[in-house]
Formats: sequence, C-alpha cells, structure tokens
Amino acid sequence: MNKFTVLDLLQLDLKENEALKLKCLEGRAGLVREIKVPEINRPGLELSGFYENFAFQRIQIFGRGEHAYLKKLEQEKKIDTLEKLFSCEIPCCIFSCRLDPTTAFSSLAGKSGCAVLQTELESSELTTRLILVLSNVFAPKSSVHGVLVEVFGIGILIQGGQRCGKE
Repeated sequence: MNKFTVLDLLQLDLKENEALKLKCLEGRAGLVREIKVPEINRPGLELSGFYENFAFQRIQIFGRGEHAYLKKLEQEKKIDTLEKLFSCEIPCCIFSCRLDPTTAFSSLAGKSGCAVLQTELESSELTTRLILVLSNVFAPKSSVHGVLVEVFGIGILIQGGQRCGKE
C-alpha cells in the first residue's frame, strides 16, 4: 500500500452515508503526516496525565467530554499534559460536533505541526464512519487478470495471463 496521509483522508470522495465532512482548522503543515494504522484513539486518559499506553500513532478524536476537559485545563492553566500530547508525532486530531479547539490546544498543535480537523458529525457517528473508511484504506488488495462469470447464481473467477483467451 502507498503512503496514506492526513491530506489523503481529507480528499477522499465519500458518498453521503460515509462522508466524514472534515475541514482543516489548524496545522496545515501536518497534512503531509502519514496515517499508519487503521485505529483511532479518544485521549481522555492522556489529557489527565496518564501516558503509559498512549496510542500516539492513531488519529486522536475529541468529543464533547474531551473538549470540556480541554477548557478546564486551559482555565486552570494546566497545559503540561497538552505539551506532552504534542511531543508525540500524532497523525492528526479531529474535533467532532463542530467543536473548536481551545486557544492553547491550537497554539501547541500549530507549533508541533499537527493538523487539527473538525467535523459536524457526532463522536459516535464519526468513529463508526472513520473506522469503516480506514479499514477499507488499509485492507489488503491485489490485482489479478481474469474474467468473472456467473453460473447458476455462483460467481466464478477464471484467472490467466493477459490476452490468453479466458472467455
């Protein structure tokens, strides 16, 4: 599989029920970051300071709960956990429900070169769609020469080299 970047995710042409409705808010330099795994992470534990098993290689999803906690951290001027979050090279952060990142979050994301995306989708819907999209992107693929025919409702693939008369 070729390298799949955050920009590739933004540019996917998905139909209505699969559309992620993403837009980039911050960190355009991070659009070239590679997405290497088809999983996602909700960083609630990390925001509270627990980084022991941080899945930094995954896309980070911020819903209403994480957003409320970010606002609390900023009000209390406790951004050390955010600094630690952005010390890792995460592919990107996505805010659901049209939520905007806090000022401190945007600033740290910009400095670290991490793209911050936003969608109108609810967290659960975003998660469902994103897992489906990433599963398809990262699914093993192969190309074969052949002809597919149906015989009594059963599909049969006849394989062979190019122009070898598989009809």
